[in-house]
Amino acid sequence: MVYGGGKAPCIRVVGEVSEAGRERLRLVERAVRTWTGELIDLGGRNTLLYYRDLKQGTLDIGPGSLADGGVVDALLSSRTVRLSMLFGQASIAGAARRARAIKAKAAENFEERGLQTLFLAWGMATWTNLKGTAIPAAPVLLRQAGLAARGGTGEDFDVSLPGEWEVNPTLLHLLKTDFQIEFDRAASLDLLDQDLDPPDPVRLFEQFTKTCSAVPGFSVSGRVVLGNFSYAKLPMVLDLETSADTLIGSELVCAIAGDEQARDAVRARHPNVSPSQPDVVPPRTSKGSRATSGTPSSSRSAMARTPTGGCCTASAPSTTKAANAGSMSPSPAHART
Repeated sequence: MVYGGGKAPCIRVVGEVSEAGRERLRLVERAVRTWTGELIDLGGRNTLLYYRDLKQGTLDIGPGSLADGGVVDALLSSRTVRLSMLFGQASIAGAARRARAIKAKAAENFEERGLQTLFLAWGMATWTNLKGTAIPAAPVLLRQAGLAARGGTGEDFDVSLPGEWEVNPTLLHLLKTDFQIEFDRAASLDLLDQDLDPPDPVRLFEQFTKTCSAVPGFSVSGRVVLGNFSYAKLPMVLDLETSADTLIGSELVCAIAGDEQARDAVRARHPNVSPSQPDVVPPRTSKGSRATSGTPSSSRSAMARTPTGGCCTASAPSTTKAANAGSMSPSPAHART
């Protein structure tokens, strides 16, 4: 049997399912929708869906820009090029200012958040936004980029593409969520003819346009831009969407999702916890033992196995208190992947 519909992940169950089992499926699907909605921003602030040119923080090297088309082709063919070759002496000063701003932001994102955000975007999809005033502009292809200053002043740069091409996963997620259009990422990338020098994206862009013909105003342009793009939370979203059956197998996750039988099971494992009892879990010392505390702690941890094989831990008192109080609301904070 297959359960699930609309925007919920599809959960496949073999054999007969009781009414209680169907209710658990429904609750976990609802919780997954809530968690994914909180993890990923499909609104106008997401530059992977609503890219906009910045005064200094982006660099346009596509058709209609001041960049030399032949040098752009060399870059798209995975060859390192100089920024001064891309723009020439007449335009290098402005391009270098933009490159310094882009590199500085990328360094900040990496040092403060551990994120690699410097990418080249190729192809820009747009459509009619029926939910707001922001104009959609979503990169179709992305590839990790590099900017290496030539000299200490950053008046020129080596531009490179050390990564591999990938289809914008946030765009695919939005098309699936808002328009029920699904793309196979691997099959879509196969449409990019990478045997040519540079690769030819025409078939890929045409396929996007054809498949999204029902999306009002959908079109793809051939823009090529360098900038900072981040989708750090998307892997967690994909993990949730593809692992619903694993989540159903966890009583802790089902309890958080609102299943009363699962809540009763969690309560039964920790029967002596009062909703008003504070958590007292002393921190570990440098030697690995628990630090002494005025109130001894005998709490055990409730473990939820993640789809990738790891564990997330919730202390039994806090988890059970929430169950006893009936306040286990679906939230990513309770079930991280």
